[in-house]
Amino acid sequence: QWKYCNFHTADIAYSVKKLSISDQNQVRKAINGHNDVSHGSQYKYRRKGLLDRITHIRPSRGTVILPQKEALEFIEILKKEFKIAINF
Repeated sequence: QWKYCNFHTADIAYSVKKLSISDQNQVRKAINGHNDVSHGSQYKYRRKGLLDRITHIRPSRGTVILPQKEALEFIEILKKEFKIAINF
């Protein structure tokens, strides 16, 4: 994690409140990833999300601080795939 934030970072706030519950879960899983089980909980593994491959800070739910380059990619994915309103 970073020790401090500077002008090379972007603060992004997003909200999924207007989506249905199933769509909210789909967005959260795509962003954060999730632990999955199969075959009667015999196999457990991690499904990676978008933030698993990006260095980030999560100060609160729905807020992410990202490096500037990754922020643009993150915003495009949220807008294109999930049609989520974003503030930064």
